[in-house]
Amino acid sequence: DCLEAAHLKLSKEQFPLRVSLQPLVLQGFAGLAPSAQGGQPMPREDLFNYLNSIDNFDIGPLQAVLAQTEVIGEPALPSDEDTAALAWVGAAFDHWETHFTLDPSLVIRLRRLKPVLGLMALADNQFYTPGVHPLHQVLDGIYDAAVGWQEGLGRAGEPVEKLIDQTVDGAIACLAENGSGLKALLRESTKSSQRLETRIRRMAQRTTDGERGQLRAARAKEIAASMINREVARYPIPTDIGEFLTGPWFESAQLVLLKYGENASQWQDISAATSALMSTLAPQEEGEPAVEHGTQVIQQIRKWLLSLQHDQQQTDEVISTIEFTQLRVVKGMEIERSATKPIPITNAPVPSGEETAISGVETGQWFQVEARKGGMLRIQLAMMQPREQRLMFCNHAGAKVQTMDYRSFAELLEQGKARHLETGKSFSRSLAAVIGVDTPEALSQLTGEPVQTMAAADPVPTPAPRPTTQPAPAPPQSPADTMIS
Repeated sequence: DCLEAAHLKLSKEQFPLRVSLQPLVLQGFAGLAPSAQGGQPMPREDLFNYLNSIDNFDIGPLQAVLAQTEVIGEPALPSDEDTAALAWVGAAFDHWETHFTLDPSLVIRLRRLKPVLGLMALADNQFYTPGVHPLHQVLDGIYDAAVGWQEGLGRAGEPVEKLIDQTVDGAIACLAENGSGLKALLRESTKSSQRLETRIRRMAQRTTDGERGQLRAARAKEIAASMINREVARYPIPTDIGEFLTGPWFESAQLVLLKYGENASQWQDISAATSALMSTLAPQEEGEPAVEHGTQVIQQIRKWLLSLQHDQQQTDEVISTIEFTQLRVVKGMEIERSATKPIPITNAPVPSGEETAISGVETGQWFQVEARKGGMLRIQLAMMQPREQRLMFCNHAGAKVQTMDYRSFAELLEQGKARHLETGKSFSRSLAAVIGVDTPEALSQLTGEPVQTMAAADPVPTPAPRPTTQPAPAPPQSPADTMIS
């Protein structure tokens, strides 16, 4: 397999979780940083003020709060519960940045949400259930909509930047007003992400449809040309009939292929009509064709001459020429013959007997690939052609940017020059992963429900070090838990 299999890992389909992680957060993170530890804890209101005053977004919210208290000599420290919540949020965000990577310029903008995440973890117990809280859904949605974004997209990249800026600025503004309107903002942001992701898929599909149409046309041209070339090579025929076969009749054969396909009876009929026409023109020494056979051929020529169906005059002229020539052949009269120049064929790559397997690779997946001229490309696999062993990739704008064969792409994956960018519930999965809930077994231990094996699960990267997953008693709720609604 070219993509590493991560069996029995939590998949995006298992989110949102149906259980709170609050006991695990307290046990896993309470002792990882200084806290009140039984002394007088910092009042929630003061802690909220510190979070709102953060100006260093490169560190976690807990570290940013402690840095402020150290500067002013604040004696009070957050409670064990609050310390654990803020440490968990910081670890989850770091995990998200590392394992679900976005373009660095977008990450810098999104880091400004760290204080908002910290405040939500302190004020809303729903935050402890990954995938349920509106803020989880916002970050999940933004990632899926922005995974293919990179510098240089121009106007096509502006909607992602606008989405992130409006979400971040709006959330910060809402908190300045004690959270008024925050959840409405988050719901609208989630909807905007979904609309943007749908638009990206639609643009890529449009490109794919166009590419498939070109491939079908090229394939039809190749098949039709091969059939006609095979027939006209049997023996010399009059020049005007040769030009008809390699011109209007060739175009008609392509139309039949595009409409019905090469396995349809219609294609068999036009192929048989071509062969029968050539037989009526065979030199006398190869056998005299029957007049009845020639009449049947003319009927088939009229039926399938689709390229001239709107030009009755030219159709009649072609049929008249063929009938006159057939009559001369039947009567044993000499006709002027010459070799018909075959139709040029641009041969597509012929699939070899050895097919390269790229298990786990599917259309719709995003990859980060080393560009030939340096730098990295974020591209989406938009089309797979198993017969030709070819892949087509689009960028965030839905434009075709690269094609390559299966083997070349498999080698890029094996060499680490191409990396799968996972999507789906990314931030929610990070919240669970940093606390050790990253396998069905861990989730089963937490919920008491039987393990359900996920055959095609997308892996949740395992953080290190990993806190214990033994449940701990739930801490008492603070009145501040209901501050933001």
